[in-house]
Amino acid sequence: MFASITPIVGGLVLFVVGLQFINSAVAKLSGSYLKVGLSLLTGNRFGGVAVGTALSFVLASSAGATVLLVGMGDAGLVTLRQAVAVVLGAAIGTTLVVQVIAFDVGQWALYVVALGFLLRTLGRYERWREAGNAVFGLGFLFFGMALMKQGVQNAFVTTSLMWAEHFLERLATNPFYVFAFSMAATAVLQSSATTMAMALALGVSVPTAIPVAIGASVGTCTAGLVSGIAAKPIGRQIALAHFLMKLVGASFFMYMLGPFTSSVELWALRLGIEPDARLIAHANTLYTVLYAAIFLPLVPVVERLVSSLVTGGKGARPGALLSISDLDDPQNGIRKARSQAADAGRSVLGMLRESLTGFMMGPYKISDDILDRGAAVDNSVTVVSDFLTRLEARRLTAQENEKCNRLLYAAHDVAYIGDVAAGELVPLVLKKSRSGLEFSIEGAQHFERLHRRVADDFSEALDILEGLSESGGRILARAGEVDAMRKELVHSHMRRVSQGVVADVETSRILMDAVAAIRVMHYYVCDIIQIMEPAEPSQLR
Repeated sequence: MFASITPIVGGLVLFVVGLQFINSAVAKLSGSYLKVGLSLLTGNRFGGVAVGTALSFVLASSAGATVLLVGMGDAGLVTLRQAVAVVLGAAIGTTLVVQVIAFDVGQWALYVVALGFLLRTLGRYERWREAGNAVFGLGFLFFGMALMKQGVQNAFVTTSLMWAEHFLERLATNPFYVFAFSMAATAVLQSSATTMAMALALGVSVPTAIPVAIGASVGTCTAGLVSGIAAKPIGRQIALAHFLMKLVGASFFMYMLGPFTSSVELWALRLGIEPDARLIAHANTLYTVLYAAIFLPLVPVVERLVSSLVTGGKGARPGALLSISDLDDPQNGIRKARSQAADAGRSVLGMLRESLTGFMMGPYKISDDILDRGAAVDNSVTVVSDFLTRLEARRLTAQENEKCNRLLYAAHDVAYIGDVAAGELVPLVLKKSRSGLEFSIEGAQHFERLHRRVADDFSEALDILEGLSESGGRILARAGEVDAMRKELVHSHMRRVSQGVVADVETSRILMDAVAAIRVMHYYVCDIIQIMEPAEPSQLR
């Protein structure tokens, strides 16, 4: 018996490993461009469905696509409405993977593995080697499928797995048992494609395979739900919307199982579709297409329902996110880009103000998500930069082109300020808190004044960036005052050190490093103002 199930288990392992290879390679090949593309291409529901279909097919996993969306929702790169449309498309995309494996792909498996091995081994560039990993994984997927099919056939011929065949026959007597078993199996395997591959390998009938497909579609929601637990409210809303739509859709199709199965079989008879594996793959795709078609008009309803169940998840402001359609309206696109860059800056401003609280207090627990906010700022600025680069390639007026260039540089300044806040100030706060160190009273007062002045100037610079304020000349004019405050802080600190008032070298180092970081941040704050509103020569430092 052990010898009989070895090919089945081995094939399943190879299939799952192949999926992981493909998923990992695609993520590395795409890098930040995947998130940029998602953010720009999901401006309407139909675009979101198309993007979700392509994403799920490329990742070979609707669960992976959902987890990615939860993270993007946390980062403020997609709204709940956009994410719901992408989730609908992701359900279709994963069935296309089943369409591929429904063919007799085993005969090509070793050739594909060999091609992937050559790309991995001989590729001169990292991208070629990662592409080789994806092809290598595809070969593993094909080979695993062939092993499972062959293993099942041999096991049933030798009667060593007759108990399994009897179990499947008894299970098939009630489609709701099949649905529940498929849902549980997919929750464990974290892949509906893997569940369907097993069904194809076992050679189940079409009436049995359809409940398997419906159950697998619900079971694949578990990955998104798990990732949503630790996410912000917007991430939890996306995960919940995915689960509720799948559950309601599955309930409807299980209720209509008889008519749906009969329609599929009649359709197959008229079109002459054989064998059952092809018909099962087609039925699986048809189910997800109908599911998406039903819920696509109801996306606003789903959004309102989920928002009422999970409160606090504002995410990105509806209509404020850039989309690919904004390339056709430069004025509106530039306005949105200014707004999105300013929103990213205000996230940085929140980090900056929270760091002051950490410096001023004793032991302080900084927000768990503060470093995630730094990554979200980088993602948002990447989206803005990519959009502006695409926009500049269009035929713009001289004024529009100049606005694009200025905004591009200002957005990069926001990212630099975010890097300083997340990479320098936050670690200093953590270091000070963990060591139980305290600034002197005079040093803390000087530092607080300097910190608040820089934060206030940054806030005004963001208003200028978004177009809410007209002039930043006052900030540029008093830039010398900020530098004088910094020098006064440093000189008074050195005086206290020489007098022996500051006894701890580590405290002194933290204070000086924090002052240096704030000085760099203020330089970029002034740079934003000078870029967005060219100053008179007398105002420049």
